[in-house]
Amino acid sequence: MMNPNPGFTLIELVIVILILGVLTATLAPKYINLQSDARIANINGLKASVESSAQLIYAKALIKNVVNQALTSVSIGNDSVEVIYGYPRARFSTTWSKLLDAQIGEIPYDNADNFDWMWHNVANDGLYFMPRGYTHENKNCWVKYAHPLASNTAAQVSTEFSGC
Repeated sequence: MMNPNPGFTLIELVIVILILGVLTATLAPKYINLQSDARIANINGLKASVESSAQLIYAKALIKNVVNQALTSVSIGNDSVEVIYGYPRARFSTTWSKLLDAQIGEIPYDNADNFDWMWHNVANDGLYFMPRGYTHENKNCWVKYAHPLASNTAAQVSTEFSGC
C-alpha cells in the first residue's frame, strides 16, 4: 500500500539542516575575511604607486643632475616637487595627489568621508597614507614613505596591515 502523503522524515530534515550548518560554519569565515583581503590589496596597490612615483621623480632628478643635493626641486609638468637626494620629500603636497592619482585628505583636518585615502606626516618618521577610517594613532593599516637621509641611498616605502 502506498503512503498517500509522501514527504521527508524528521531524521532526514535534521540531517539536511546539520549538513547546511557545517557548510556555513566552514565557508562563512572565508567570505567574511574578503573585506580585509581587499583592504590589504588596496594598501599593496598604493605602495606600488608610491614606489613608482618616487622612481619617476628620481629619474627626473637624475636627468637634472641633482641627486646628490640635500634639498632642491624638480618639475613635473606644471608642478614643482621638493626632492631630497633625488627622491620626493616626505612631506605632503598636492603633488602627491596628482602623482598617485587619488583624492587624499589630511588627518585630522579633513573630513574622511570626502577622500579615499588620508595622510599624516610624522616628524622625523615619514609620510603615512591610510585608507579612509584609519588614523595615524593606531598605525595598523598604512603605507609609509620616508625620503633618504644621505646621498646614494634610496627612499623607503613600507606597509603595515596587521589591523586592516
